[in-house]
Amino acid sequence: MSEPVTIVPITGENINYFRAILFDPRGEVQGKRMYFGIIDGDTPAGTAVVDDDGDILSIESLYILPDLRRQGIAGAFLRFLYDLGKEGKRLFLTAEFADRQEDLKEFFLNAGFFLTAVSDTYSFYQRNAVKNEKAFKHVSKPYEGRCVPVQSLSAVEAEEFITFLSDFGYSAAVLKQPDFSKVLSCCSFDKSNNLMSFMLCFTCGDDIVVEMLAGKQNFGTILTFRHLLTELRKRDEKGKIPENGKVIFQGENDSVIRSVEELLGGNLEATGFFIHAVREI
Repeated sequence: MSEPVTIVPITGENINYFRAILFDPRGEVQGKRMYFGIIDGDTPAGTAVVDDDGDILSIESLYILPDLRRQGIAGAFLRFLYDLGKEGKRLFLTAEFADRQEDLKEFFLNAGFFLTAVSDTYSFYQRNAVKNEKAFKHVSKPYEGRCVPVQSLSAVEAEEFITFLSDFGYSAAVLKQPDFSKVLSCCSFDKSNNLMSFMLCFTCGDDIVVEMLAGKQNFGTILTFRHLLTELRKRDEKGKIPENGKVIFQGENDSVIRSVEELLGGNLEATGFFIHAVREI
């Protein structure tokens, strides 16, 4: 943090200034949701989305550009929220993140937060998945549409994908993370070539983490599962499936969990959790 950090509300007038790093692109207060831009000197450094829920201010997303991390910018935003909370006589400041995000865990612990597990993630062994003929039979039925790995998207499709991602609270920066898999991550398109759903996959040691599976009216979910299972089989044929490797689905969405259970023959186990960070204001 070489320059003073400034926190500003994101509005229709300044949204383009932050758009490239904004997780949620709408940039306006929706109900009690607040959108903030974080500026280091005269450089846009990050964005944050905060829900105002009565006595609680809840950080829904906090993103700082990778090159500007560990410079006190996120800490400056927390101090801003503390002051905001005190003015409104709030009682708690909270945040939630996946247990694999060690950098966030360290950050919130150092900031005096108390951490608790609040929801499970679910996983299945990769080797079991590639041998699950029931799952392959299910996803091999003729479905209209096509599924394309992120690395094979055309320039037009990639631009549409980035826009589609923003509707679900992600910025293009997520595609540049070193553990993001352009091979396993994919998009599904309907017969009119409209982008309908996507799956974001990351590698974590021997594990594959499905961080987001989303779309319009559940269209294309089968296609994205087919792609994932097909790629796992390719890896297995090449001897690249580790004995203890898992595929981990992160999320609290019951419909997604039911889909995973159905498509994978119920071969699921709870293996991790989301972490809830709480601090009194």
